[in-house]
Amino acid sequence: MSFMVELKIGNSMAVVPSHKIGDSYYMDGSTSGKTEISYKYSQLLKILDDDLGLKWLSGKVASDTIERLEIAAQQLGTEPGEDIWKIDRGTVGHILKTLAGWAKANPTAVWEVS
Repeated sequence: MSFMVELKIGNSMAVVPSHKIGDSYYMDGSTSGKTEISYKYSQLLKILDDDLGLKWLSGKVASDTIERLEIAAQQLGTEPGEDIWKIDRGTVGHILKTLAGWAKANPTAVWEVS
């Protein structure tokens, strides 16, 4: 089970740099602002909001989320762990740093998290 995270401009997916999140790397050159993030990281994602966690992003304009994403990433660290099955602060920090990069590249886009 996972969160579906999308960054949209209108009804279209935002274009983002090719990216690596957790154990998923888009080798085909995908630049779609869409990814899945495992529920196993839910507790650490509460760094964004104690109640909503990652869903705090949903409905927000990307530019309004950059600072919180960057601060959270810095607090967690951004070096992913070697074991993809382990819940790791650095992996979550890396995810949030990547999402902050998406937001910077598309400041007027809107997040959808389900």
